[in-house]
Amino acid sequence: MAKTLTMTELMRMQEPDLLREIGEERHTIAKLNHAIRAGSEKNTHLLQDAKKQLARMLTVLSTLRRASSALTMPAPNSDKRLAISDKLVAQR
Repeated sequence: MAKTLTMTELMRMQEPDLLREIGEERHTIAKLNHAIRAGSEKNTHLLQDAKKQLARMLTVLSTLRRASSALTMPAPNSDKRLAISDKLVAQR
């Protein structure tokens, strides 16, 4: 099992590195799950810790992707909002 990375370390990673780490963590979870079911691994908390680490990594990944998509999204159309609010004012 790899060293547990802190949230700070995860946030500093680039997306390709983070994806690689996520793949490794999924592999670790699969190995631990198999070992626990086979009875060769007695420390079942390792599986729980690995799942939590994977969840942290996926959270950071979605945050990175959301931040990058927010940069590429077009600005909201304020003219459309003004037209709608003008219609509401005119109706009163």
